[in-house]
Amino acid sequence: MTTATMNRTSVVNKSGADMSVGEKRGDGTLYLGRHPDPKDGVEKHFFTMSQDLKDKVGERLSLNFNQLSELVKKCDAHGHNDWKPAADDIAVVQFDARSTGDFANAAHAYDYNRAFPRSRYLTGSVSPQNPDKAIARSFVDGKQELIDKGFVGYARLVRTEPC
Repeated sequence: MTTATMNRTSVVNKSGADMSVGEKRGDGTLYLGRHPDPKDGVEKHFFTMSQDLKDKVGERLSLNFNQLSELVKKCDAHGHNDWKPAADDIAVVQFDARSTGDFANAAHAYDYNRAFPRSRYLTGSVSPQNPDKAIARSFVDGKQELIDKGFVGYARLVRTEPC
């Protein structure tokens, strides 16, 4: 397991090298790289959970957009309580990194080989043209989907740290 520390512009691992996308930190989160935060446009380091959200018995949690919005308010994982659903821009990064480093090695890796809807990952994004629709990202082909907020999918939350 890699322990990571922050400096002003990068995240370094235990050996002092810059972390790579998909590399696991000491807290169990996976590094997604530096990206502008869709919320404020400020470049930040992004991290994601090493596994999809789970229910009380350890099964992958299938939930809709509104359930995800409520659950994230009380989520405390990996020693952090500042988790949020990935905005669609960041869901693209998650999709692109799904077979990289510890993403590929994580237990319950992204389920992009199974049939619909198991491959649908919910984002925290709403359609700008239709606020009744949520944005999901298919992990079969990476395509964006507009779905009713009542449709279900999986989620892997993200958090940010300043650069």
